[in-house]
Parts: sequence; C-alpha cells; structure tokens
Amino acid sequence: MIFDKLERHLKHTPFSHITDSVYGGRISNQMICHGCGKVRERIETFYTVSLEVRNMKSLYDSFEKSIAGETIDDYFCDECKKKNSITKRGCIEYLPNVMIVHLQRIVFDLDTLMNQKINSRLEFPFELNMEPYTKEGLEWREKAKKKKEKAEAQNDGADAKGGEDKAQETMDEPSAE
Repeated sequence: MIFDKLERHLKHTPFSHITDSVYGGRISNQMICHGCGKVRERIETFYTVSLEVRNMKSLYDSFEKSIAGETIDDYFCDECKKKNSITKRGCIEYLPNVMIVHLQRIVFDLDTLMNQKINSRLEFPFELNMEPYTKEGLEWREKAKKKKEKAEAQNDGADAKGGEDKAQETMDEPSAE
C-alpha cells in the first residue's frame, strides 16, 4: 500500500522508478513437470518477502520452506502432452537492494475460527546468504544432486558387477573337500 502511494505521488517526477530500483526484486514462479522435466516460469516483481514462522527455528528454515514448493497431481503438460505431477515453486531471480521480510506471525486457527499469534523464537543470522534461494542457486543445487545420484548409481552398478564377478570366481574355484 505504501509503495502504491509512493508511485502515485512520484509518477511524473525524476524519481518515478525509485521504489523499483531500491525495493523491487523479481521472483520466478516455476512449474516443473515430473514427466519431461520442462520448466515453465512466470516472472513477477516483488517488494516484500512473506515467510512462514510456525514450526521454524531460523530465517533460513523459513526460506527453505518458501522455495520447496508444492506438488500438484494430474496437471496437463503442454510439452509431453499428458497428465503428470508438477512441482510449483517460487525462487528469487533478482534480489532488491533493500529487502523487506514480512514474518507471518498471525495465522488463522480453523478450530477456534480466530487469528492466533505465533510467539515462538526465530533465529536471524548476522549476515544473510540469499544465494541458495535464488534461481541460480537452486539450479546449481539440482545439478549437484543429479551428479551425486548419477555417481552413486554408477558406484552401485560397479559394486553389483564386482559382487557378481566375485561370486563367479568363487563358483569357478575347485572346492577343497
């Protein structure tokens, strides 16, 4: 609301884009098909990052939850032309110069039909490393995870083959009876 007011009042001045240049970041809303791996994304400007506080120990935990996304079943993928599960998530594409973090300390309780305040402790680091929550950071983590899984699969295959060779050698050896 304050940004709308600022933009309206600064519209025809040399400072018309000050809110975007100082507080504006870009978020990439991604939909990733589990069948073909196609990533569809939509870029949006944001001025605040809203983070969940309930059951979180630190600000990093809240950021992890925000980028984890959710799985949606029976989504029709335009790329592979069939229904698959997709992961829908949001990650930061461009960080603002000044980032405003909104902590969701008020949640609606469906049992009492009232708002409830979350008073639990949430740890803040002295320096905030945002790289793991950016689009590039997520892509790097996913590539590293795939490399690790591929290496483990190759090692498992080599171990299984090594075990088969050893079993064959044991069967070929004459028994000492």
